[in-house]
Order: sequence, then C-alpha cells, then structure tokens
Amino acid sequence: MASGASRQRLSSAQRRELILDSAIRQFAERGYEAVGMRDLAGDVGLSAPGIYRHFSSKEELLVKIFDRLSDRLVDAMRSADRTPDPATGLASLIRSHIGQSIEHSNVMSILYFMADRLPPEERERFQKVSRSYLDAWVARLRQIRPELSHDSARISVHAAFGLLNSLGYHSVRLPDRSLVRHLTEMVRGALHLPPST
Repeated sequence: MASGASRQRLSSAQRRELILDSAIRQFAERGYEAVGMRDLAGDVGLSAPGIYRHFSSKEELLVKIFDRLSDRLVDAMRSADRTPDPATGLASLIRSHIGQSIEHSNVMSILYFMADRLPPEERERFQKVSRSYLDAWVARLRQIRPELSHDSARISVHAAFGLLNSLGYHSVRLPDRSLVRHLTEMVRGALHLPPST
C-alpha cells in the first residue's frame, strides 16, 4: 500500500498502474468475484470514491489486464518476426513465454479463470490476438518439422502453453535460472524438438 506522502507524488498514470497491479494480485489470490473496488482502493491508499477517478468499474480493470497481456503477446510476435530463421523465431517465442509465465504468473491464473468475465466484444478481441499468437508458434514449428500436420503441430503448441501457463496456479521452488532451463527442455519436448544445446 502506498503511503500518504508517496501517494501525493504519484501521477495519474502511476496511480492507475498501482491499482492495476493490485487488481492482478487480488484477483489471482482471491478470485474476481470476491474482490470489490473498495478492497482495491484500500490496498493502494485511495478513498472508495477516489478509485473511480481512475477506473469506472471492476470490469474495466479486467479488460485492462487482458489488454496488457495482449500487448505482451504482440510484442513477442514482433520480436520473433525480426528473424527469418524459424528456429530462432520459435526460440524467441519460447523464451518470451517462459519469462512471462515466471514473472507474471498471476496474470496466467487470471487468463485461465477469468476470460469468460470479459464483455463479449473484449473477449473476442483478446481471442483474436491469442489465435494469431498460437498461429505464429504453429507456423514456425511446421517450418522446422514439416512432417507434422497442422493439427499435430497445433496440439503440440497447446501442450507447451499448458505446461507454461500452469505456473499461474502452482508454487515453484526452483531458482529462476534452473526453472528457465527446465521449462525450456519440457517445452521443446512437447514440440518434438531436440534438446537445446
């Protein structure tokens, strides 16, 4: 929770980020339905009416969380697109997804359990980005392993996503470097790729 003095020094954008971070943590820990705007206001040191100067509703907060995730997926695809080599591009996607799963595991939990709380048009917008992201993985995997059918490659990518996104609801005790190495090899196995060197 921000102190009164530090609260006065925050810009409106910084306050919005604090509120959004609080929402991510509390939604993941307690569930969307259990968290009220008053809870979020208290957590960041705002009055109950004060929080509505930044977000009109809990639903708007959820939309912004999914917007943040969408932006990260788009950034990962753009980064992978910078190389024409499919193996390097896929390695970039794997690295990015592992980093997101470790650093933002709460968001992965929200992704799994709260996407159906989005308004229909927002849910469709997020699903469109998610489909593009999935297709980016599948396209590169099939370039590397052309013997895989589209359906086989798609199932393999879904399996890789399941491995990584499950960090949102599991407690992991490995150091980050060991965890990254372990997850990388698991994902490569799910994708029918040889171990990394």
